[in-house]
Amino acid sequence: MWQLSLVEVDPEGPDALGLLREAAREARALYPEEFDPGAPWPTNGPTPPGGVYLLARSPHAPLGCGALRPLEGTVAEVRRVFVTQSARRCGIARLVLRELEARARRMGYSALRLETGYKQIAAMRLYEGMGFVRIEPFGPYVGDPASVCFEKSLGQDEASAGRDTPAAAPAPSGRSEQAARPGPLARAARLAYPAPPMHHGSCHCGAVKLTLPSTPEVATSCNCSLCRRIGGPWVYYEFGTVRIEGHPENTLAYIQGDRTLRTIRCRTCGCVTHWEPIDPQPGARHGVHLGNFDPALLAAVKVRRFDGADTWTFFDESPPADGPAAAS
Repeated sequence: MWQLSLVEVDPEGPDALGLLREAAREARALYPEEFDPGAPWPTNGPTPPGGVYLLARSPHAPLGCGALRPLEGTVAEVRRVFVTQSARRCGIARLVLRELEARARRMGYSALRLETGYKQIAAMRLYEGMGFVRIEPFGPYVGDPASVCFEKSLGQDEASAGRDTPAAAPAPSGRSEQAARPGPLARAARLAYPAPPMHHGSCHCGAVKLTLPSTPEVATSCNCSLCRRIGGPWVYYEFGTVRIEGHPENTLAYIQGDRTLRTIRCRTCGCVTHWEPIDPQPGARHGVHLGNFDPALLAAVKVRRFDGADTWTFFDESPPADGPAAAS
């Protein structure tokens, strides 16, 4: 089991911006036609009056977030709902939404609206299961064919029935002392969930830290001209799902050959930590150097030897008939 807490944070702080960058990477991979490859990454502004930005975190890392901002009258918009891939299916998004609803009621809002993308089926099921109903696009989403919008009227329910609800809710234009108090679900406190399998590692000096989103089952040991010099083995994850701290400010990059990948090392101790695609496309992967993790993890992983120097096959497989070995 691990402990999860909900805290109000600065949306311009590193944890909130880190989760926003993860969400943006997923969105760009899911809707490549909607984004200009050269467009800057999104950012957060300060929390507006009548708003709140919540972070769900374990003792080790932020796992999810969600926010409220005033929309019109007594209607607020739910924004920035996101959970890292490694922590999904643990109920975190539902927890964040319930806490946002509880706070919205105490701030005097009568309804919530939100927007998601038409490809995000799991998100739509979650919203519908929590009482949101589909509506016509509103505000900036009008005319956007990728947008699906929802609304929920805030009646009394188990999150607000008599507990911690002020007799007269403050207007949404201000952040009263009552509105800033933690909600009932947050104060229920130190909520326990089954731990998502995450593994933490670092370079030798600790300037670059890596968190794997799940336990690897197979690693690759390669004998190409680069890998035989920098070692391994390597494990692979979808690009953007490995949490990397200290990069690029504490790293140097090496690019070789067809210039599709950059190999990253710590600028202080020189340890190679990972490689990443130069121009990530949907389905792109990270390669992570498993030598930066606990030896017990490496001992538990099956390592396959890959002939990157010649046949481009694993040694426990036969090379293709028209591969390099056949041509030699």
